Amino acid sequence: MITDSLLTQEDLVFNLQGEGYDLRIRTLTYWRSQGLIGDLHRNGNTYYVEREDQDKAIELCKTRQPELLKIELEGHEFSIERAVVTSFEGELVIRLYTKDQGMLLKVLKEEEKIDAVRRSILDG
Repeated sequence: MITDSLLTQEDLVFNLQGEGYDLRIRTLTYWRSQGLIGDLHRNGNTYYVEREDQDKAIELCKTRQPELLKIELEGHEFSIERAVVTSFEGELVIRLYTKDQGMLLKVLKEEEKIDAVRRSILDG
């Protein structure tokens, strides 16, 4: 029986990737084999996980991902754990998540957008 307390593995991975975590179904399989997250539920050809496993997966991602960078702003140092680039009202925005659960926002200016695209082409 499918309930609101379940979500597909694909949805869990999609949700966490959207939050900037590097996660794959293969990682979920490994964590499950280690007893770190719950067993799968099956309905036909679709596999589901408990919603609480999403919270567990977030905590596991945090412990395995080192800080991306440190930045200093107005005399305070911030350890950045993950970064997510999104579009908001037509502007590119970078959300920088700190290790202490805070968040910094940066709206990219037009010349920064061009530089970011240029770098992604050169790096890719």
